[in-house]
Amino acid sequence: VRAEGYRDRYYLRARRLRRELGRQLDACFGLVDLLALPTSPVTAFPLGRLVDDPVAMHQVDAYTVPASLAG
Repeated sequence: VRAEGYRDRYYLRARRLRRELGRQLDACFGLVDLLALPTSPVTAFPLGRLVDDPVAMHQVDAYTVPASLAG
C-alpha cells in the first residue's frame, strides 16, 4: 500500500480514518465508567472446527476489531 502513487490514495486515508475512529470511541467511552461486552457473537466452538471456514473465523473476532483499529 505504501508503493509509489498509492500513499495518498490508501495509506494516508486509512490513517485519517483510524484516528477518527479513535476519537469517536474516546468520546463514547468518556460518557461511561464501565463497559462490559462479549468478545464473540457465538459460544465457544470445538478446537479446530472452523479452520476450513475463514469467514466464520473472522466473524468470531468481529467484536474485537474496532478496538484494534482504533489503537
